[in-house]
Amino acid sequence: MEDEIDLREYLDVIIRRWKWIVGLTLVATITAAAISFVLPPVYEATVILAVTQPKYVLQFDPRFQALEESITAPFKAYSALVKNPELEERVLDALQGFIPSAKFTHQDLEGMATVTQGDDPSVIILKVRHTNREFAARVANIWAQLYVEQMSELYGHSPSEESHFEEQLEIAEANLSAAEEALIDFEGHSRIAVLENTINAKKEALASNLAAQERFLIIIQDAESLQHQLQLEGSPSSGLASSLSILMLDVSSLSSQVSLPLDLELSIDESAFLNMSIQEQIAFLGNLVSTLRAKQETIAAAIEALSPEILRLQGELQEEHTEKDRLVRARDIANETYLALSRKVDEVRIAVASEDSGVQIVSRAVTPERPVAPRKKLNVALGGVLGLMVGVLGAFVLEYLRPPAIAEVARRKQ
Repeated sequence: MEDEIDLREYLDVIIRRWKWIVGLTLVATITAAAISFVLPPVYEATVILAVTQPKYVLQFDPRFQALEESITAPFKAYSALVKNPELEERVLDALQGFIPSAKFTHQDLEGMATVTQGDDPSVIILKVRHTNREFAARVANIWAQLYVEQMSELYGHSPSEESHFEEQLEIAEANLSAAEEALIDFEGHSRIAVLENTINAKKEALASNLAAQERFLIIIQDAESLQHQLQLEGSPSSGLASSLSILMLDVSSLSSQVSLPLDLELSIDESAFLNMSIQEQIAFLGNLVSTLRAKQETIAAAIEALSPEILRLQGELQEEHTEKDRLVRARDIANETYLALSRKVDEVRIAVASEDSGVQIVSRAVTPERPVAPRKKLNVALGGVLGLMVGVLGAFVLEYLRPPAIAEVARRKQ
């Protein structure tokens, strides 16, 4: 069949070009071997780190709550931050005096390190390669140590955080002292007690005058009633005299209570009242009513003067209480702030002393004994395989480019 592939043609090409193929294979193998033996050995130092969650959260004051995100270890973030420009600059600074070459650059340092995660994402593996095995181990250990310190600054409590809270504590202490002094100064000239006593006294006076005004009104009504009875009966009677005596006793008692004594000419007893004529009795009662109304007006004026005075004093008292409440509230807030910051400072000091950064070095790098590159046997084998492949491919290319007439003659000779 014309479409079938004849492998013998391909074998014929390989057989005709075996010298070419063998030559390229040998050249590639020798070249790979030469390069492998010429290249300097590369050593690899390995550091193993572990991202750990805190065993406990130190919290003296519940008002400083730790976020859940800060407690859960961000494994991806930790591994990604092993190589960052700032950390690499710190490593370069720490390596001053140990760098084997003056041409060692930031890019050289970055190319030395590789970061991988173990089967458990909380395990970070840092590998550093260099031709100087001591230098590789030194770089790996310095890198790991500086990385732990950087993570402590980022995720843990750092000395700068301690200084920050100490500064805030000093400010809070000064604010508390100022608030306490302001409250003490206020208490030294406060008028609260004086105003309260004055208001109570005036309230008692107002209540007494209101009660007296009510009683004067009743007495005036009784006096007018007696006067009206006299006008109707036209003659004095012992009953009216008795009523007048009772009325006069009420007036005397009330006047003494409100410090409004009756006029002397209005004082009369029962016998004297009975010896008066009807006109004299009526006139006496009229004078009594006029006097009582005058006393009532005096009391009303006193009541009218007391009411706004009490209101004014109550306003002043409320202002004093408001100012005191403001000062007490400011003192209490300043005290709470001071206590909270004081506890937080102690908490941060203990946390900084514990050096818990969330990352720990599990295994430090040791000086490697054997190089990891170049792999001479593997390189020679790969070079031979590559040379063989290129030789076979080159043989077919040459066969394809060969003129047809020459190719036909060569097949006939075989």
